[in-house]
Amino acid sequence: MNQKEAFLNIESYSEYVKHRDEFKGLKIDREVLGHVAKIFPKGSGTKEELFKDPENRSW
Repeated sequence: MNQKEAFLNIESYSEYVKHRDEFKGLKIDREVLGHVAKIFPKGSGTKEELFKDPENRSW
């Protein structure tokens, strides 16, 4: 089984985390990208900054 097939057989994000190092050199194509969208958790949609830029910069 090649690297792409192994990645496509993963069913959940927690399973991906366990085998993350095995997929570091994986080439991204449409099929892989679509599978990533299925197994990765969705973002919350938050659009606020964690660290705001200070108004009085000295640089």
